[in-house]
Amino acid sequence: MAIKKDVYDEVVEYAPEEAVFVSNTSSLSITELSEVTDRPERFCGMHFFNPPVRMDLVEVISGKHTSEDTLELIEGLAESMGKTPVRVRKDSPGFIVNRILVPLMNEAAWIVESGDATMEAVDSTTKFDMGLPMGSFELADQVGIDVGYHVLEYMYQELGDAYKPCPLLGSKVKTEELGKKTGKGFYDYENGGADIPTDAGSEAVEARLLAVLANEVAGLVSEDVADPAAIDKAVKLGGGWPDGPAKMADDHGLAALVETLEELHEETGEKRYEAEAYLRELAAEGAGFYG
Repeated sequence: MAIKKDVYDEVVEYAPEEAVFVSNTSSLSITELSEVTDRPERFCGMHFFNPPVRMDLVEVISGKHTSEDTLELIEGLAESMGKTPVRVRKDSPGFIVNRILVPLMNEAAWIVESGDATMEAVDSTTKFDMGLPMGSFELADQVGIDVGYHVLEYMYQELGDAYKPCPLLGSKVKTEELGKKTGKGFYDYENGGADIPTDAGSEAVEARLLAVLANEVAGLVSEDVADPAAIDKAVKLGGGWPDGPAKMADDHGLAALVETLEELHEETGEKRYEAEAYLRELAAEGAGFYG
């Protein structure tokens, strides 16, 4: 944040009046960055996904002061690049995709840390039972464990105890076993890499991960960051998922997922298992995110 603020503070001295400022940050506050400049209404987020030459999604993020004209201009710019913009209506840590993926990575780590399942069982569940492109730990290695961990730390700082980082992630960062880029993370890439069994999945692990995903979707919707369709579109484009998390939660049944959260909260007392009021409301009505 400090480095970005220094850059914008300097650039604003030289930028012409008609210039629009954007940031490719994956989690930092667009509002806070915009307030360094003399034109916060002409400042927004334009978050590309890795590798940007291949990934279709661009999150276009509105800060507190961003004008509609600025958002429309940058959405048009993204389209002119051949990308698909998805608007993030409200500045919130992690925006849409990282608000879904990073807590999922954290919960996968907590499952292993607590001894409730092995890393192989978690990755088998996410990749072969849930149908995601990569296992949770495999994805963390691909992105860089430190990258996900630092986003999680920021979310913990800004959003509270529900985003408390798992020590298992912190230990990997401390030993600099950061994934593919260092040759070793959760898997050893100098000795074969990720070898995930196809049949080691667990229904209990799947229910737990889906429950956390449903809770994040409910939080994003109730905070007016994005609606279920935008969330699903963003995660499918940015994460390569065959279905979005709102659709997956609906298919499983929200009432069952709330029950899973309640059981986990009673057992552990952890804040991340407190079901969002909106999720409880939908479950009580027998409804889903899509009605």
